[in-house]
Amino acid sequence: MSGLDTVANNPTRNSKFQCENAKDYRHRLRNRAGEILGGEHRTSHCGRRRCSEVVSVHKTKTGTCYRGISTCGSIWTCPECASKISNGRAEEVEELVRAHERQGNGMVFMNTLTMRHTSHDTCNELRQLLLWAWDQLIRSGHWKRVKERFGVHGYIRAFEITHGVNGWHPHLHILWFTDELSEEEQNELKFEIFDRWSDLMAKKGIEVSLKAQDFYKAENPQKAGQYISKWGSGAEIAKGALKRSEKGRSIWQLIDDADNGSNSSAVLFAEYAKTFHRARHLTYSRGLRERYQLKDEASDEQLSMAEEMEAHEIEEGGEVFRFDPHSWIQVVRKRLTAQVLGAAMIGPDEVENLLIRHEIDLPEFKPEAYGPISGQLARIPEYTGFVRTPKGTGSTKVLNQSHVRREMQSLKPEKEDEAA
Repeated sequence: MSGLDTVANNPTRNSKFQCENAKDYRHRLRNRAGEILGGEHRTSHCGRRRCSEVVSVHKTKTGTCYRGISTCGSIWTCPECASKISNGRAEEVEELVRAHERQGNGMVFMNTLTMRHTSHDTCNELRQLLLWAWDQLIRSGHWKRVKERFGVHGYIRAFEITHGVNGWHPHLHILWFTDELSEEEQNELKFEIFDRWSDLMAKKGIEVSLKAQDFYKAENPQKAGQYISKWGSGAEIAKGALKRSEKGRSIWQLIDDADNGSNSSAVLFAEYAKTFHRARHLTYSRGLRERYQLKDEASDEQLSMAEEMEAHEIEEGGEVFRFDPHSWIQVVRKRLTAQVLGAAMIGPDEVENLLIRHEIDLPEFKPEAYGPISGQLARIPEYTGFVRTPKGTGSTKVLNQSHVRREMQSLKPEKEDEAA
């Protein structure tokens, strides 16, 4: 874990938050994002709204987590979920790159594609233009010939966007999976892609610069995974706590600036959130994972709930603390959700001390010891955990002792075209 992911000193020079750790930072940004987007948006309830009578804190292999609260699963608008999703995606991509290399003589190339833009272009206009150009690139007869010539087996594509003095700056990060290529062939492939991309943009009267289109070989699976999934990684989000880049502000920096009083940043974030509502962040070319006998990738929602699902496998003593509805609402109102997780790393007494310091009423019950779960759900009064509904239903069910009810609506991703 990087230093940025461990501690993030606060971002802006005029910030009212002088020092906070990475978890505090992500929770603060999530709260502000929810306020900007409004009560109907799923991010406004993430990590706050109960979906059970009991909210419990558990120790996991990597730290602590909650059970019994809603999770939005949005990589676009929630820094906490984005961090979990990106970590999971990086592992998936690393697995795929290793499988590609094991087949022998395989290479993976990291490629960035972007375009010129102005402050007058809207976020949605630029997104649609970039996706149009990508679709034209991979569906042309020219591309089919390029695939055959250079042995391109597939790709992984990620969409990213920042905002700077020239407005929104959208760009694509791509991993190309190819046969082994000589240095000359690598250079030829780079220019085949750039020339086609440049021609497509020229049709729309837009210029592109070769300097802005990176293309180089991935050194190892870890580098490839970090490159394609860095959007919501803990280190990437924590960069919002550092000095602003001349290239522009990340989405997380927009939220942070909004939390420090910038109304224009809040407006920009709302525009962005509307544009990327239900959009897919990462796309695999058709058949790429199947080529290496790998299972389908997990959904964003599944990855965002990985820690909670891990808590089902805890052994005796894994539960640290429980909150009743009254005490939990006080924790939420005083924005102590991250601090509670930190205190739980030390133990239940530390959580109690935190609540007392902030004048929060202590819950009426304390954790009960129970034996190893051995794959079964923990026996917590009125709550036994999350149960995944069949694929495509668009919701998460919460299983109680007496009934099953539908609690959290998830947003189905838009169907975006994939290459054959």
